[in-house]
Amino acid sequence: MSGSEVMTRTRSRFDPKSPEKKAQESASAVTDLILFLQEANNSSSKWSQAMRKARVCGLAWHHIIPVNDTIEEEIPSSLDVVYDPLDMTIDFSRSRGRGFVGWYTRDELFQKYPNKGDAIDAATSTSNSVNMLCPKGMVSTRMTFAGNGYYDRSSKKVMLVRFYFRVPKKFYTYLSKDGLIVNTFYKAEAEQESKKKDGGYSTNDGYQLRCCVFSGGVLFDEFEYPYQLDYYRGAFPLTPICLKREENTGQPFGMVRASRDDQKLYNKKMSKLNWYLSARQVVADSDAVEDPNQLASEVARPDGIIFKRKGTSLEIQKNLDEVAAHQSSLQIHVQNIERNMGVFDESAGAETNASSGKAIQLRKAGTQTTQALPIDLLRLAKREASRKMAMMAQMKFDDRMVFTIRGSDGQPQQRVINAPVMGSDGKPEKDPDGNIVREADIRGLTFDVTLEEMPDVATVDEDAKQRLGEMIANGANVQALTPGMLKTLGIPETNALYQEIAQGFQQKIQQAEATMKENEQLKAVVAKLQGQPIQGATPPSMPAGGVPGNVQ
Repeated sequence: MSGSEVMTRTRSRFDPKSPEKKAQESASAVTDLILFLQEANNSSSKWSQAMRKARVCGLAWHHIIPVNDTIEEEIPSSLDVVYDPLDMTIDFSRSRGRGFVGWYTRDELFQKYPNKGDAIDAATSTSNSVNMLCPKGMVSTRMTFAGNGYYDRSSKKVMLVRFYFRVPKKFYTYLSKDGLIVNTFYKAEAEQESKKKDGGYSTNDGYQLRCCVFSGGVLFDEFEYPYQLDYYRGAFPLTPICLKREENTGQPFGMVRASRDDQKLYNKKMSKLNWYLSARQVVADSDAVEDPNQLASEVARPDGIIFKRKGTSLEIQKNLDEVAAHQSSLQIHVQNIERNMGVFDESAGAETNASSGKAIQLRKAGTQTTQALPIDLLRLAKREASRKMAMMAQMKFDDRMVFTIRGSDGQPQQRVINAPVMGSDGKPEKDPDGNIVREADIRGLTFDVTLEEMPDVATVDEDAKQRLGEMIANGANVQALTPGMLKTLGIPETNALYQEIAQGFQQKIQQAEATMKENEQLKAVVAKLQGQPIQGATPPSMPAGGVPGNVQ
């Protein structure tokens, strides 16, 4: 199931909330910019990793990080993420904060925080009892190296927690001198930078996103996060993909939990089955053989030779009934696991005992039904993460930028954003307010997010082969295909078959037009000979001397 997500590239399309042409161009630029960032991050594979973790343990996380001149995506381990244990919502929408942990040596700490010598000494001190403890319910035993606290003596590493949290705070919204809608937590900035003086701003209730880095009782850093992703909600850079949670405890769980019992029974019965296949039971008279110990060793051998006394009974049983019973019950556990997981062999392409096409289709439909909820949650998380990435990109990429993307056909396309429009004098053009006019200006754009799924660029050819193979196997006539049908199926224009069918289709159109023209001329001749009016056609000129009799 995760493998199919690797083959699918989800293109996040951003639609402007304004019908103006300039807003449409800016939204198209944001769409292409996010696609460029996703391609650079190999986003399809990372989302597949996240959904694999969500399906197994019920919870996965997607993290966006501004790094130098780009924005990176990462899927941290579900065991390394610290979240609010009091938030019981399925989407973690009421969390006071969330973060993740990492282990660092003393030298790495000095490299990250060269001016924090006292804090590093306190964090690496074995006499600091605060660092020997770890808050229960916030982290797992893996984070604390089996309960050793924030400092592990064996590896001499310190656990740092990078934690995002939000605090209620009023913010101010104003129209800047550049004509952009700007939010800020500072009233003085709103009064000074507002295009309209004397109260040209509004006051709103919201949240400020802050970040701190600590290790136990030692605080390394605490600051206002430079990228406020949502002034109203205080959105975090960490986006959860949560499959299911218990109502009373909030513990996340995935699709594997319902299959645990069947899997354990399956494993136990397989062990018993192997034992039954190698075990033998002997039923014999007490005087059937001279040495019972030698009888036991010979029975255990695959090529044993046994001599018994005449007139006595000796029977060796191979437990065939128990073996058959266990084999028949194993299939029941397999069916239960497939039903709970929604991953039937037919969906995975494996050979099964389903002989009819209806049975295969029903099992495939069972997969789609069981996996409907995880797929919906995946799309919801993708939409939320794309919105956060776009808002971060608006703040980070505020100057001219040139990048190259690849469309669904695999061909490179170059895009330019925030580029000043140059006048005939070689200088940037300015609007009536004196601001530089920019082409595809993504700053300050308000948008809605929709998702478009298409084959990933790296798997376009493989996906096209698979689709064509299924069509031919189902009896489709390749000669009857049209370019529009192939494009709808996701086959790129660069594909050899697409070009071949497109050329043949054009030839068919030209032949049809020539035939139609000849038919119109024949109709005109017949109409002329019969003395009927001519509609939509010009008849050829009559030969001199009239029409021959045989033609009449």
